[in-house]
Amino acid sequence: MEESWPLGPLGTVKQAWEKTLIHVEIPDQPEEMTPGWLDSVLRAGGVISTSRVLDCDVSVFAEGVGFVSRVFRIGVTYDAREEGAPASLVAKLHSKHPQNDRYWGTPGRNAYEKEQRFYRDIAPTLELKTPGCYLGATG
Repeated sequence: MEESWPLGPLGTVKQAWEKTLIHVEIPDQPEEMTPGWLDSVLRAGGVISTSRVLDCDVSVFAEGVGFVSRVFRIGVTYDAREEGAPASLVAKLHSKHPQNDRYWGTPGRNAYEKEQRFYRDIAPTLELKTPGCYLGATG
């Protein structure tokens, strides 16, 4: 029997990962993380079903040389309260610094893919609290 690990409102890690296999444009810029985009991601992942994302406030959390990714905090406003709907999220986009992508994106060192695999395959096996992954993609 295949093991499945609990992940709160998404059910299990396996279910959550399968739910995020959706066709959605991956933002290149923070301004592309719009309420409509976020609503479609959360809805497709089964995180929300009755509420709707009205607004999202995207702010820089970390970026620059030395950071593998550009990291953003997203504050979310919904039209109605729904259990399990996150009030805030963290989004990570690829670095805009060529030296970061040259190093971290090279074959065998692909940090972006490895981080996704951690949340999908390894985190569920650990007795360690980790954030849920609502969408993971590399391009």
